[in-house]
Formats: sequence, C-alpha cells, structure tokens
Amino acid sequence: MSLKNNEFKITSNCLHDTKDIGIFLGNSAKPGFNYFLTGDLGTGKTSLTQGILKGLGYQGYVHSPTFVLMTEYECNLHVNHIDLYRLPNQNQIDDLMLDEQLESGDCLNIIEWADKSDYLKNIPHMQINLKHIQHNSRKLNLSTDFEMYHETISSFKKIDLKCKGRCEQ
Repeated sequence: MSLKNNEFKITSNCLHDTKDIGIFLGNSAKPGFNYFLTGDLGTGKTSLTQGILKGLGYQGYVHSPTFVLMTEYECNLHVNHIDLYRLPNQNQIDDLMLDEQLESGDCLNIIEWADKSDYLKNIPHMQINLKHIQHNSRKLNLSTDFEMYHETISSFKKIDLKCKGRCEQ
C-alpha cells in the first residue's frame, strides 16, 4: 500500500480483494462523484463496480454494460454505469450526451474505458487504473487532481483486505 494526498496504490490479490476495494469506494461515494475506470480487458473493472454498488446497498446482479453502453441502478445513490469500450470514435461518445449525466451532480457515474474520451479529462473525477501483475493479482492506482476526492483517497489507509494472498492463485 502506498498513500499520497491525491494518489493511492494497492494490490488486490484476488477477486474478493477487488470487490472489497469497490465496497470501500461505494461507502465513500457522494452525489456528483465520477469514478473513471481504466485498464486492459479482464483486469476487474466490472468486478470493482460490483463492489462499489454493493457498498451502496445494491442487492441485485451487476453486469458489464459493454453491449448496452449504460446501465442505471437505484440504491443509496442513483448510479450510471457506463462502458465506452465498444465506441470506436469520439463522435459516438459525444452522441451519448455524457455531459448531462456528469453535470447533474445528483448521482454517481462509473465509467469503464474512460480513457477513450477526451471530453472526460476535464470533468472532476477519480481515476482508477487496474493492471494485471500476476494470475489473480491486480495493482490498483487511484488518483485525482480534484480536491473533492482527497478525503476518499486518504481514508484508504483504513482498508483491511480479507484475502491477503490466501485466495487460490
């Protein structure tokens, strides 16, 4: 674990850790927050989102919105789960009218493959990059240039992951 004011790095040793990190993020989420998820295919972006929604009290099934582009969930907050993976160019991303979703300020937006949109760079957000480091292990780097997320990043020093490398590798 490594903690700075605007950045936090943590290793997830298994799927349970990734979901626990998500639960922690869900517990910390506030209306108007934007979590931008990046990383290669299969690094756990949707698993992290499942944890975030669980942390917000959602009890149903959470799936990747790759083919539907956006799924909405009602729990402690209204959540828009958006996936930009299948959108090949900026014009199609602009057609989604993300600005309306992002500027409403009354919901949590979770955007997978956020790095595909130049528009999103200036929107206040926490960037969460997931990277494979071993078979089931991931390195998560949470970072932000926006002060509204500093408290969330600082609170990660309290996280206690259950897996701690004991899960099946």
